[in-house]
Amino acid sequence: MTAGDGDAEPLRVPPWLAGLGADPDRPAGAFRPDPDDAPDPADTAAPVPTIQDDRVPADETPGGAADWAAAPGRDGWHVAEEPSELRGLWVSWRSRLIVAGVAAAVSLLVILLVSVLFGDADPGRRTATPAGTAPSRPPAPPPTDAPSMSPTPAATTSAPRPAPPSATAVRTTAEPPKFGPVTYEAEAPGNTLGGSAWVDRYPGASGGSIVRNLGDWGSRDGDGVLRFATVDVPVAGTYTLKLFHVNIDNERTRTAVVTVAGSDPQRVTLTGGSTCCTASTLKVQLRKGGNTISVGNPDGHAPSVDRIVLSLP
Repeated sequence: MTAGDGDAEPLRVPPWLAGLGADPDRPAGAFRPDPDDAPDPADTAAPVPTIQDDRVPADETPGGAADWAAAPGRDGWHVAEEPSELRGLWVSWRSRLIVAGVAAAVSLLVILLVSVLFGDADPGRRTATPAGTAPSRPPAPPPTDAPSMSPTPAATTSAPRPAPPSATAVRTTAEPPKFGPVTYEAEAPGNTLGGSAWVDRYPGASGGSIVRNLGDWGSRDGDGVLRFATVDVPVAGTYTLKLFHVNIDNERTRTAVVTVAGSDPQRVTLTGGSTCCTASTLKVQLRKGGNTISVGNPDGHAPSVDRIVLSLP
């Protein structure tokens, strides 16, 4: 068919396109193309393609034919094509299937990585024992009282333990040294007499004699004083001094002033009589080594002295 064939049979178009651009002088169902859209004469030699639309039954087309000629366009002949139901389903589900496949692949990869990294970190996991093999038991721990078998370096030596202190040394450290009782006689040659003091025989005295007229007796020679000049002790400290005295004129009480070199004097009131001898006890502070102990009374009569006895304490 060419553009100059005016008496040729008009193109058949589908019913749903029949109403477009209807011409009252043209039969129904006929479509006359626009002269401006006529194809190139070189293309008119080719046969006109026809398409079959399965949506329109064959008995509804003129002459019972199921094929229509495609409407020409400006760019050439175009064939109308509509997607099938299966293709529509594939398009709608394609993106979902892709996302599900990617998620499954990532999950499998994560599971494999976790099993590789942490599969051997479980200390409680045990390897399955092959069939027919008795399960092995861990070795029993050695008894607690068994000697250790670990090697000891030859150069390591234990220092000898110091011997425990003996019972004698402990007693010596805990208790003060023993001293006394030691007796010092009043009439001994090493002692010193001063003022009105003098030695007299007296019954009942330990050495047979006493030192009398101690203290203030109104003598022109001065107050009587007895000094024990050779009193030696092993350690400094407090000692017990027992003074044995007698009142030859039967006075009931007399006062004695006892002085230790380096210490303040002690005034003590002594009760006694003319029977020899009465013992009175007092505490004195002595230094280590030699000491001097004096007995007197610058304010009155002092008792006569037979002896003194020192002990710790």
